[in-house]
Amino acid sequence: MPATARWGTGALAVLLLVVLVLGLLSGGTSDSGPDPGAQHEVPGTPSTGTSAPTPSLQPTEPTAQPTSPPDGVADTDSPDEYAASVAELVLGTNPRDHARDDYLALLLGEVSDEAVGESRVRIEPVIAAALPDDYQWLRQRDYGQVNTFEVEHVWEPDVVDDVRDRIPDGYAVRTVAGTQTTRFNAENGDRASSSTPRLLTVFSFCPPGGTCSLVGIPQEVLR
Repeated sequence: MPATARWGTGALAVLLLVVLVLGLLSGGTSDSGPDPGAQHEVPGTPSTGTSAPTPSLQPTEPTAQPTSPPDGVADTDSPDEYAASVAELVLGTNPRDHARDDYLALLLGEVSDEAVGESRVRIEPVIAAALPDDYQWLRQRDYGQVNTFEVEHVWEPDVVDDVRDRIPDGYAVRTVAGTQTTRFNAENGDRASSSTPRLLTVFSFCPPGGTCSLVGIPQEVLR
């Protein structure tokens, strides 16, 4: 049976179980790095350990929505390149100029067409949770927030070795490290910025001779 046809025969359930197992083995995020969920915070309330300013910001009028969508994920057969591209999209959001649905549509569009029914129902909430929720997105837009993410390193987490025989052929796990820069409107009306190291783990399916597709973006960072 082709690997892409295994979505409905339990492979995805096994993979999601592997996500949980890997998260337990790695202990999730550790004190040595920030939680990628910190990107959801509005400027002025940085996560512990960042050097971001903490002014009492005043909301500004959001800019008009552009006609062009944000850049999508790279079309590649390389798990490393694919994971890096997903991280650039997730950690490089632009709430000032784009709607959350723009990014969600791009990410969900990366899910394989073979993922249907219950498989897709399991995948979509995991991917959607990688983005700030609607309330946080609107708050970030109020402050004119624009994020960029520079990839510095991509690797397969060591803990994958412990469960490699349970991961179906073609599926890949990669963790991406880099620096997220956030720009926003400060209290005095000037543009301010802060930079923070970020980590993101990406689960993908990269079949031989085909391009990669997205399986999940777990909340836990696998190291």
